Amino acid sequence: MASTEAFGEAYAKLNPEQKRAVDTVEGPVMVLAGPGTGKTSILTLRVANILQKTSAKPDEILVLTFTDSAARTVSARLAALIGDDAARKVGVLTFQTFAAEIWRRHPEAFPEYADRRQMGEVEQTLLWRDVLEKNGNPLLSTPKEPFHYLKDLRSLEENMTRERVSLDDSRAWLDAEEERLKEDPSLRYVRGAKEGELKPEGAKKIARLEKGRAAAELIEAYRALKDARGLYGFTDILRYAIDGLAEDDALRADVQEQFQYILADEHQDANALQHALLDALAFDEHPNLFIVGDEKQAIFGFQGADVSHFATFLDRYPRTTKITLAENYRSHQEILALAHGLLSELPSAAGGHAELTAARGAGAHVHLLAAADPLAERDQVASLVEAAIASGVLPHEIAVITLKNKTADLFALHLRARGVKALRAGEVDLEGRPAVRALLALMRAIADPLD
Repeated sequence: MASTEAFGEAYAKLNPEQKRAVDTVEGPVMVLAGPGTGKTSILTLRVANILQKTSAKPDEILVLTFTDSAARTVSARLAALIGDDAARKVGVLTFQTFAAEIWRRHPEAFPEYADRRQMGEVEQTLLWRDVLEKNGNPLLSTPKEPFHYLKDLRSLEENMTRERVSLDDSRAWLDAEEERLKEDPSLRYVRGAKEGELKPEGAKKIARLEKGRAAAELIEAYRALKDARGLYGFTDILRYAIDGLAEDDALRADVQEQFQYILADEHQDANALQHALLDALAFDEHPNLFIVGDEKQAIFGFQGADVSHFATFLDRYPRTTKITLAENYRSHQEILALAHGLLSELPSAAGGHAELTAARGAGAHVHLLAAADPLAERDQVASLVEAAIASGVLPHEIAVITLKNKTADLFALHLRARGVKALRAGEVDLEGRPAVRALLALMRAIADPLD
């Protein structure tokens, strides 16, 4: 049972909208929570509140996350609120792990997959090579590189699976698009000897559609070979679980009965499969389904994440309680104001982007630099560094932070080329550190005890 004292202390620190998100335990709830607004805190407090206010047991609550790390974080925070025993009973799982659990707990619902095994990335690549060797299409290969499009085909097949786009849907779209292109007057000559014929631009666009049809044929062959060899991929785990829930009324009723409250973290990263799983768990049009996220922070685009699912959720569950968290506890106001200015022109599926307010108040000055290309960007930053050093700032008091290691390497090279000494993080002499020297000595002693 929830610790009243721990819950009370944490709850007292919430702002009014956060409390509303925690207190609205019944029905569908959408929380639009910007960065630093306490998403994880309200999610865990809401679980504790459900246990306090309702007759639900811990194992009747399901929290779905996108990464194992997020699941561990949620579990740890829950343990502090409701105790270790209760926290272990709450289902805190990634979408993929939960789908695998459905397989494991209900094997009778998936008899056709009982003898199959999951393939790894290497085996998946080899499977695609076999498909291309046997069914290779000249449109999707080159004489010197028969596997040139292998990576693209694999990515396309996985994306179609994640977004629940069937081969029939794909082919229908290709046919419709070809008809549209043929009827487009701007793609045809309007006078002269070639009047009415397609322009080269139109012919190229139609030729690209043929590549799409060839890709569909290869994907079909890949899936057939995968089934014939008794294999399934990582994405298939979720797809098979959703198909089973859709087709087996008894299975769906079982799972829906088990989990009375469903909470999904970081909903902006949901793809169509994950969204379909939430729908499959909903027992009616007013389910106890809680989603929290920020459409401006979608980071799993490579997995098919699509922020339009926010709008889809509102359409499917029109009685949804929508709550916006706009008080940020992480950044200073200058950073938030600048970020909002940059993002305000982005479309919003949920009706506009809320401007965040910093609980920490004002901070240091923030300037935005706009560069025509990466080289110009590095040049601008180098000029700022040189000006700062000339004004008396010590070099070691200046940091250039980048998203990728490769970008940091380029900045370091650029600074050095302009005569500015730069220490690239990671270039530190680890062997010069006492702790590392001691560790190496220990490893040598273990490797050669007679030394």
